[in-house]
Amino acid sequence: NVNGNLTLASGSTYQIEAASDGTSDRIHATGTATLQGANAMVLAADGNWNPYATYRVLTADGGVTGTFASVTTNFAFLDPQLNYDAQNITLSLTRNNVSFQSLATTVNQRSSAAALEFAPGGALYRAVVQLSAPVAVSAFDQLSGEIHASLRSSLVEDSHFVRDAAIDRLRQTQDGIAPPADMKVSEGAGGAAWGRAYGSWGKTRGDGNAAANDRSTSGIVVGADRQVGDWRLGVMGGAGRSRIDVDARNSRATVDSYNLGVFAGTRLGDLALRTGASYTRHDIETSRNVAFPGLVNALTANYHGNTVQAFGELGWRLDTGPVALEPFANLAYVSLRTDSFAEGGGVAALLGHVGRTENTFSTIGLRASTAFDLGGTQATLRGMVGWRHAFDDTSTLAALAMNGAARFQVAGVPIAGDAAVVEAGVDFTLQRDLTVGVGYAGQAGNGVKNHGVKANLLWKF
Repeated sequence: NVNGNLTLASGSTYQIEAASDGTSDRIHATGTATLQGANAMVLAADGNWNPYATYRVLTADGGVTGTFASVTTNFAFLDPQLNYDAQNITLSLTRNNVSFQSLATTVNQRSSAAALEFAPGGALYRAVVQLSAPVAVSAFDQLSGEIHASLRSSLVEDSHFVRDAAIDRLRQTQDGIAPPADMKVSEGAGGAAWGRAYGSWGKTRGDGNAAANDRSTSGIVVGADRQVGDWRLGVMGGAGRSRIDVDARNSRATVDSYNLGVFAGTRLGDLALRTGASYTRHDIETSRNVAFPGLVNALTANYHGNTVQAFGELGWRLDTGPVALEPFANLAYVSLRTDSFAEGGGVAALLGHVGRTENTFSTIGLRASTAFDLGGTQATLRGMVGWRHAFDDTSTLAALAMNGAARFQVAGVPIAGDAAVVEAGVDFTLQRDLTVGVGYAGQAGNGVKNHGVKANLLWKF
């Protein structure tokens, strides 16, 4: 408020901002207002503009003389216009011809921006249209729901824990070369029960579109098997939990998984055959925070998914004195399906459509092991080096839709196309029918790094 006359001289600037309650700055002079070539600057700032409203920004009880020399703004999508009458200056905002997607710099940003353009007039559209260019670009990333695509790559990658447990167990029962940390014992026609606890942590680097994520996984697989003729047949089950964090998108997911599977193996001379299949149910919980001027939403979703996989391996036994070697080739087909879902928590909530990701993986490598006596306890050192390749499209996609807007598609971090895999561990046969072991497993390649540990127990009966 100005008690008396107001003069805005040449070179001065009147900065106009909006408050969080939707009101704008306003000067009220009880006398006259004289404009002598001053400039007006309308700022997006941290307020809450309504692009369809008219704002009174200056009132002079004694009348207004002159006009502002220029009106500038940092709005990306709105142009300001000042209107004059005898005592007032009002501000109106009009949508310019700058499209949302024209400011986007990544595929995901363009996808969410283009979808939003189809919902003019909605609360989410109004929140974005009042932003400056840098803030709008950040908003497009937040609105994309990228976590729903990135978690898919994590689930497909982590499917190896189940098949590794089955393959490792079969390798032992065949007097395996390079036995795993599970249970290194000679197997007869009797049965055996076994268990494996595992934990893994790692990071997938962003690809310039999807942001980097950190993930951790832990779980247990238990099984039982028996010799039937020339074949070893078994069943297994287990449970695990994974957490995926995409800090750059203020997003995270927790996935509880429950597994069932079967496996079978046989040996033809020096050639070993190992096969299996499994089904995994996923209970998925996601949360993400969308926060930019004019909008703050805490969004959550709960939905289900399942992974079906089939796998097989061929290994060739080579005896070289105290060290046993096994070149091997492994092939696995993995199919992940996720259900539709609806986020809750605000106007930025997304609808998710049914999705499917399918990949085939090959791993070729070499295993080695050697046995020794440790104070009367039989111990076995083992190791493995290999190369894993993903044959199919390694991108992971999610089909989403904003409330009242068009359907769009976003990509998560890709599955590693090629990666080096290594394992090392030691087993201890404590009794004739009891073996324990610990081991390390790692993977690195194509922007992915993972480290894991395993602890194993075998009981023969």
